[in-house]
Amino acid sequence: VVEEAIKSPTIFSNSVLEVHRTNEHVFPVLIPESIDPPLHHKYRTALAPMFSPRAVATFEGKFRDRASAYVDRIVGKKEVDFMEVVGRPLPADFFLALMDIPEDLHQQLTEALIVSTFTMPSDDPTGELRMRAAQVINDSIAALVAGKQRQPGDDIFSQIMKREVDGRLLNEEELISIATLLASAGVETTGGSLGYIFEFLASNPEQRQQINENLDNLVPPIEELLRKFPVANSSRVVMEDIDFHGVELRRGDRVVINRIGANRDPRLVENGDQVDLFRKFNKHATFGDGIHTCLGSHVARREIRLALEEWHKRIPNYRLAEGYVPHHHVGITISPSTLPLILE
Repeated sequence: VVEEAIKSPTIFSNSVLEVHRTNEHVFPVLIPESIDPPLHHKYRTALAPMFSPRAVATFEGKFRDRASAYVDRIVGKKEVDFMEVVGRPLPADFFLALMDIPEDLHQQLTEALIVSTFTMPSDDPTGELRMRAAQVINDSIAALVAGKQRQPGDDIFSQIMKREVDGRLLNEEELISIATLLASAGVETTGGSLGYIFEFLASNPEQRQQINENLDNLVPPIEELLRKFPVANSSRVVMEDIDFHGVELRRGDRVVINRIGANRDPRLVENGDQVDLFRKFNKHATFGDGIHTCLGSHVARREIRLALEEWHKRIPNYRLAEGYVPHHHVGITISPSTLPLILE
């Protein structure tokens, strides 16, 4: 049912990011995520080569340097909040490196991305903090686009600017939309994934030892951990009145497609509630399916792999702090609010 819904864009439109209709959940059109066919195919075709495994591999050295630098700051400490020192800032820094943002702007933009993404309305009732952070991001993205138009480089965004849709180059509005998606989606989803992966490994020494012993073969473990700990479902708007597997839906209804639950469907994954780091057959919906499969999935996989490698090379043993009680940030995605770790 989940697969059928995801692969039926004429019935379930991807033009919404959340099911809520409140002032707290108003999002711009994000290309190509919020675009339906046939225009979606044109944007996806233009952008996909920039995010292929081969293209993403060219950033391996830059990403590894980032991950290594974050671990360097932690080595020697006895206790850290993983989400504060790695889980949230590292994916933001990955994005800034991917876009070739000047180093002197990294700290300011990293902080703005974290505030805009993870600040809850209850902690910012007037919205002032989030609006200020969003303004920093919007101004920076507009400046990025203008700067790359004047002087393109060899970064991924400069390559995107050379791509064509309907025989023309992407315009400024489209480029800003794409950059906004890359910033928000990468930080929120990868950060949440890292948080839940490290929470699991901190709680399960046997599986953590498997990671330590297989740092040169982390692809199967990462797929399994992504399957077990997905951070997002899919929101859709219904485009026509329909009886969908016995459920009466009306045009304009908003629905959630439960990709998280699908990852444990016994028809797809045997013993799906258990973690088997070297599972032989691993079909999951963490990155979606069909035309809206996550464009940045290969970026996320590489970022997670490099974070795991660099961390476990120097910090092989760690555990959850005594008395740790899980709390979660819940927005378009979910992630641990904090993750206090004792480093051994």
